[in-house]
This record gives sequence, structure tokens and C-alpha cells, in this order.
Amino acid sequence: ALWPYVKDRSHAPRSRGLVLWGLARRAQKHPAVRREVVEGLAAMLDNGGGDDREALAYVVFALCELKAREARTRIERAFERGAVDLSIMSLDDARFHLADAAAA
Repeated sequence: ALWPYVKDRSHAPRSRGLVLWGLARRAQKHPAVRREVVEGLAAMLDNGGGDDREALAYVVFALCELKAREARTRIERAFERGAVDLSIMSLDDARFHLADAAAA
């Protein structure tokens, strides 16, 4: 029931961001759903942009919380397209969090 909410642009980006954070927390606590959550979040990056830049920054934040190094290329492509609000998350921030995951 959470995926339709986060994909619905009629909801405020910040509200969607809170739900995205909740999905990331669920995946952290229940490793069996991590792959599904990471793939769902990364797919949002592939398909988003334009007026959804703020919400996509929260998607990147959630992927970083999950230490989702497997989504790094998709994260970088979203930044290259200008699809992510840089006031919330920068590419350098994302790279830092993902590199930190590699060291862990």
C-alpha cells in the first residue's frame, strides 16, 4: 500500500519522503524485503524527473540509508539528468554514503 502513495505526485514531496524513509527502515529491519525495496526505489529514479526533483532526492536519501551500492549507477544518472533536488542531497553526499557502505 505504500508504493502507490510514494508514486502519486498529488502528495507533497516531503510526505512522500517520509514514506520512502519508512520503506527504507522496513528494509533495514527485514532483509528479506531489501532487494524489492531497493529495486522499487531505483526504478523511481529511472522514471522520474521534471517537477519531481524533491521527491527523487528523498529516493536517493533512502537508497543511501540502505547502503544500496547496487543502485549507484542509477543514482548517478539521475543526478546527471538534473532530476534530483540538490538542496536535499548532492551527488557528493550520495557517493560519500555509498563509499562508506563499501568500507563497512
